[in-house]
Amino acid sequence: MTLKHTTAILWLLLSALLLASGYLMLRACGLSLGPWSVSWCPINNTSPAQESIASLLGQIETLEKQLLQPLQCPAPVKQAEKTEPPPPPVTPPVEPALPPPVVPAPTPKVEPTQPSEPPPTQPEEPRRPQIGENLRMPTDRKDLSFLEGCWMSISPIKNARTGTPIQIRYCFQNNGRGQVDISQSNGVHCAAPLSAQRNGNTVKIQHGAVPCSDGSGFLESIITCKPKSGEASCDILNYRNGLETSHRVPDGRFKRVE
Repeated sequence: MTLKHTTAILWLLLSALLLASGYLMLRACGLSLGPWSVSWCPINNTSPAQESIASLLGQIETLEKQLLQPLQCPAPVKQAEKTEPPPPPVTPPVEPALPPPVVPAPTPKVEPTQPSEPPPTQPEEPRRPQIGENLRMPTDRKDLSFLEGCWMSISPIKNARTGTPIQIRYCFQNNGRGQVDISQSNGVHCAAPLSAQRNGNTVKIQHGAVPCSDGSGFLESIITCKPKSGEASCDILNYRNGLETSHRVPDGRFKRVE
């Protein structure tokens, strides 16, 4: 609706109000257009109609003042600018967590060990001569185990009284103790205890008088053996009553018979 239209409507309302108020005033004062009649209006008597007219007049005056004031159009409502929603926050990419660094286990401190002395090596057991082999004396062993077995002189031995051949066997245990056996061609058998001792590389074998089964006997003997060319070289001496006799067998050799 324009300002011109609004002004016309207000003037129409004002005209209607003036006509209505005039009509009411004529009625209130006894004036009538129908049958011509005249009445008077009391000055100091205010009727409800007059109060209504006064109220209307006040409203008309107020409207006139408003018409005289410049029409103030409401300020156009400024449309809110269309604002785009803020972009979503950019989440920085999360880097994968690195595995914890591998810390090498501390290397245990190895104390240098003193080289231990090798255990003393035991000398190898000497190879025992087989039956038929000569007696050998090992120089790296100080025991008498090499005598274990039975031995005979490889040199022929005869009975000094009769001149007949005899066989003498020297049998030992591994501790150097044993027995001497003498067999004569006539079947007489003689025997006596036997023992050996060692002093360094010298072995002394000794037996007492040897009784025989026919009542005869043989003198006591001392056999001294030493290593020579890898074998045992033995000297045989006979004794009577502790005295050396003339019967002696030098550099005698013995072979194993049992």
